[in-house]
Amino acid sequence: MCASKLLRSSITFGISRDIKSFKPIEGVRITATFKNQTLMTLTDAEGRFRIEGFIDGYDADAVQFKCEKTGYTQINVIRRKISADANAPVEVECLNQPG
Repeated sequence: MCASKLLRSSITFGISRDIKSFKPIEGVRITATFKNQTLMTLTDAEGRFRIEGFIDGYDADAVQFKCEKTGYTQINVIRRKISADANAPVEVECLNQPG
């Protein structure tokens, strides 16, 4: 009998907010880089985003995030693992400052 390994991709979701008003920011380009792979998306009208696709030895703590939009500067990126499982989704909050 042949065993096959199921590869599960990573799931990262979150929101981008204005650090002063704490309001969501639409149209922020979210870039996630892990090893030699880069994934990108834009936040929606509610400032929310979802990225999935890293599979090769994925380590949520090693992913680099950039949250970019003209007129804003990235101040901080906060990440939270949903559980201790290595393949658990990761929630990310990007805090940006006007200017």
